[in-house]
Amino acid sequence: MDTAAGIALVNVDDDFHPIAKQVRVKLEQDNYRLVTSYFVLLEGADSLTSVRFRHQTINLLNRLKGLAGLPVIEVIKNLI
Repeated sequence: MDTAAGIALVNVDDDFHPIAKQVRVKLEQDNYRLVTSYFVLLEGADSLTSVRFRHQTINLLNRLKGLAGLPVIEVIKNLI
């Protein structure tokens, strides 16, 4: 999952929110597994740090870290 998808899923004011929800549901129905990285989580959190989204951002990050079906790729020197 990339940053734009994560932001669109969380931000109901995002132009892509409705389609992001539809895509997520379709992927789940088709048994696709999402994969993301700490790079993506960091970028998403940074873009949602306004006071308006802070609580949602913290909740999202905690939920994503706890999802068994969402592997998060560690940031290691070889990736940079």
